[in-house]
Amino acid sequence: MAGAFIGLGNWQLDRAQELKASTRTVVEVTEPVELTSLAKPRVTIDARNFLKNVSTEGNYIATFKSENQVSDGVAATAWEVGVLQVDANSAILVVRGLWSERLTEPQIAMSQRVSVTGVLQPSQSSDRGPNSADNLARVDSTLLLTKAGLADFDLYDGFILANSEVVDSAKIDRTRLEISVDNSKVPGYYWQHISYVFIWWLMAALVLYLPFYRRRVTS
Repeated sequence: MAGAFIGLGNWQLDRAQELKASTRTVVEVTEPVELTSLAKPRVTIDARNFLKNVSTEGNYIATFKSENQVSDGVAATAWEVGVLQVDANSAILVVRGLWSERLTEPQIAMSQRVSVTGVLQPSQSSDRGPNSADNLARVDSTLLLTKAGLADFDLYDGFILANSEVVDSAKIDRTRLEISVDNSKVPGYYWQHISYVFIWWLMAALVLYLPFYRRRVTS
């Protein structure tokens, strides 16, 4: 029983950390770190690693539209979301910019290697629009499991909000987006979760103390 209470306290502490990370809106300006140092395919990303600058490279193997998004305080904008294959078996979603600007850049062939830097963001949890062959209802890699040719990839949790793309040593010049973090995944308040942590751990301490208390009473 004490072990169960300690486990519940640890779980509640993790929820508090997730909530704190999900409500951050300011990105720390740091040198980008390699994506693989913070995340692995098919593994839920530690919430503390969101909103960090990351870098990776690969080949774009698919492009989708995602309608009714909110960026720079403007609602109902459509985003261009690319699927970046980073190795033979793995891929991650990259929000490249506005859908309306997708033709203002040189066309990137699937054979071209792209270096991407950007902010690691949590997957969106609520649909913004329809989920169809060419549109993503939300920016969430789990939706790729229903897309032709992509279900067999090992997908990363979250997505990269790109702030730079380089192809053949040339930087792609287009408008980059600023968005708020989707914080609807973790309900409640930070200090509410912390209070529950202490309650669960107090229960564990009481369970451990109870046999000694009973011995004192009966002696």
